[in-house]
Amino acid sequence: MSRQGARKVVDTLVERGFVLLEADPADARKSRVVLSKKGTNYARAIVGAIASMNKELLEGVGEDDFDSAMRVLGQIRRDFPTSAHGTISPRAGSRNATHQRRSIRSM
Repeated sequence: MSRQGARKVVDTLVERGFVLLEADPADARKSRVVLSKKGTNYARAIVGAIASMNKELLEGVGEDDFDSAMRVLGQIRRDFPTSAHGTISPRAGSRNATHQRRSIRSM
């Protein structure tokens, strides 16, 4: 991500009240991005929702299947990272990228 792109994301989070900008005590040219109370509450809500969904899934499928699903999803995440445009594309150099592209196209 470019510096300009990162700044745009931070500015949007500041506008929405999720983060605050603070001066860096070690370097006046830098700013620190810290969660606001609203941002902290939102982050906690997201973590809680994910934990709740994982617990429900774990109870439904059992520990072995849950662990297997997490491994598969982790592999998909590594081989098909989300681009800046929100689409999923295989990483260049992935040992299975060509096969995976072919498999997805055939679906």
